[in-house]
Amino acid sequence: MRIDWEVAFIAAAMVALVRLLPVLDGRSSLAARYRSERAAEGDAFRLVWGRVRGVGVWASVNATTAGLGIRVLWLPWHPPVFIPWSEMVYCVPAGPFSGSARILCRHAESVPIHLVGRAGRAAVAEWVRHRSRC
Repeated sequence: MRIDWEVAFIAAAMVALVRLLPVLDGRSSLAARYRSERAAEGDAFRLVWGRVRGVGVWASVNATTAGLGIRVLWLPWHPPVFIPWSEMVYCVPAGPFSGSARILCRHAESVPIHLVGRAGRAAVAEWVRHRSRC
């Protein structure tokens, strides 16, 4: 049996990249602090494009009255994250026409989150609602 070393090397590199990416882009530090055992309840945005520390991700996002739930879709072993609004330093619109939001958490300030589209608009609306009650 002949082993094709190039294919084995590429496969090993892909596995290493998929395992290291959550550590490099900060999702592991978010999960360490804001880990949730299940996805958040509420309005779900199923296929949301976003960035975590500049690395693009596809996620399922739930903007609830209690906080923001994020589950990365292409990393099934990575736990969902639930960030209470009280833990956010800011959640502001990222552009005048894009409907996206920039989010920064109090205990993970080195991991900015950027949500695009309706999920970003919903996150900003819930953040504003939460801030007006405080």
